[in-house]
Amino acid sequence: MSADYAQFALLNDPSDPLAHALLTDAQKIHLARSLMHHRRAASAAVIFKRMDETQGSREAAYYLSLMAHFDGLRAEIDALPEAGDGTARRPLLMNIVVWGASFVESLLTYSFPSLMAAGNIPHLTRDRTVIIDIFTTLADRDAIRSSAVGKAVMARATLRFNIIPDALLFGANQAAVFNADRWLLAGAQQCSALRARRIGADLTFISAAAVYSVNCFAAAAGFIDDGFQAVLTCPPRCEEPAPLGHLARYADISGGVSRLTRNR
Repeated sequence: MSADYAQFALLNDPSDPLAHALLTDAQKIHLARSLMHHRRAASAAVIFKRMDETQGSREAAYYLSLMAHFDGLRAEIDALPEAGDGTARRPLLMNIVVWGASFVESLLTYSFPSLMAAGNIPHLTRDRTVIIDIFTTLADRDAIRSSAVGKAVMARATLRFNIIPDALLFGANQAAVFNADRWLLAGAQQCSALRARRIGADLTFISAAAVYSVNCFAAAAGFIDDGFQAVLTCPPRCEEPAPLGHLARYADISGGVSRLTRNR
């Protein structure tokens, strides 16, 4: 049986012992990841489980933990009451995925303060609920909650903290997956999208390193109110080369005001 036939065999029966024996770990992982992309997570889980049980594959064990975590979150979302009749103003759900001291610092130094500009969260909360759906660690949750800007945001918006287990962020299993952060990001964003759909909310994805203009969300909400289905924003990011200089030049060109404090 060639590798092509063995992979085909796993597509039909993900527990096929001969196919498992003929394929390398890399081939099986690649196939299982492809199955996840094509909404066949149950079949992928069978492949990962067999690799974990028979070979002690750390990579497979990581994917099993990842899938179990997000399966649990999706089950919680499915149990939520469905959206009402649509007569009330739709809430806005903001997805943020952030962990690690440097990224949390960026969130608290750049993203949150710019979201608290007059035309952003304060403008939106005049007539709607803003829910910030944050995926982070326990320690980073506490840092966000205790910060002055975090408290200011919580006074205006509802912060939902989804705790990412340490086993998905650190350790030997996580280290075996070269792009574990991408899988976490994708799972978190999918869960926020599912939650928004379930509760009848608009949805936006927030970067922890982004600097949003003073009327970014007021303008975006206007487009949505006019019937547009989506609005694309491209805020500068604080880790880009010379962000302060670029923003200063933009303020001069636009006639706007850009006040930033360098604290690094």
